[in-house]
Amino acid sequence: MGLGHPEKVVYANDLLFAAIRSMNAPDTSGLDLSASQWASNEEQIREIMVTGLHWHWMSQRSIEAATSSLEMLSNAACRLGDALCLSHPADGSAVDDIVEAAIYSVEAPDIGSLNLAAPGWESNPDQVRELLTQGLNWQRMRSEYDGLLLPQAWETDFRQTREALDIDGRKFFGRLFSSRYKQAKRQMTSILRVDLPKGVDRQIALIDAVGAEQRLRAEINGNYTDAVPALGREWDGHNTNWDAIAPAVHWWLDLLAAATEGRIRLGAVSLLKGLKVWAKAKVPPTGLQTIDLLTLIDDTRRAATAHETSGKELEAV
Repeated sequence: MGLGHPEKVVYANDLLFAAIRSMNAPDTSGLDLSASQWASNEEQIREIMVTGLHWHWMSQRSIEAATSSLEMLSNAACRLGDALCLSHPADGSAVDDIVEAAIYSVEAPDIGSLNLAAPGWESNPDQVRELLTQGLNWQRMRSEYDGLLLPQAWETDFRQTREALDIDGRKFFGRLFSSRYKQAKRQMTSILRVDLPKGVDRQIALIDAVGAEQRLRAEINGNYTDAVPALGREWDGHNTNWDAIAPAVHWWLDLLAAATEGRIRLGAVSLLKGLKVWAKAKVPPTGLQTIDLLTLIDDTRRAATAHETSGKELEAV
């Protein structure tokens, strides 16, 4: 024990008593047992010990709660990532990204086969919008006139026919004797599903509609090199199903604009660019229903809130 030999019997008894007590004592190597405060400030020492033990208990409880909530958050986020065929999030920021991406995947219209990762969406969004507008104009034009014109009309050069109608067709003797006018009328009759309209102006209006369609078709097929890749496998030249893709095109362009303004997390946008699972897809790759995604999103949000609360409690200890 490192003590001197006792000189008297009473000292020997004291030494024996000390030896017995030391055998059952806890580790006191970090304490100064010779300090005078043990006797003079006993109540204060007890108060310090009680406070310290309470803090230790609270901190352990908070650490356990934070650890448990983190595990719950990780599990919920991983389930959400699996449902969307995305990698598991590595940190809190990635969890926020995947939750926001999941929300937009539910809200989005049918994306079809658009290529959301194509650079043209961000480098030249105006051209993408213009291509869609022109495509819709072409589609409406064809819808308006397809009931009047046979298919071969759209591939016919009517410049000479128009000239004959506009010059000879406006003259009494031209209409009676001009061979090119008569040929023009025969050509017009051959490409119509209905009777030839009466009046030169109405006949020329049909020819002008064909010319406008041909110019618009050529423009769609040749003038939008930046925008075309954005349409992915939906692109079929002027025959693209413009009405079908319009909601998705507008939605994605608006979402990218919001991200540029800081209203949407860029990490979520990045995930959406490569997303394979969309709630409104005609054939979801995993067969996942919208209600399932919403449940997983809510689970992850609740877990994130619980983890944030436990973190604040831990900081407050």
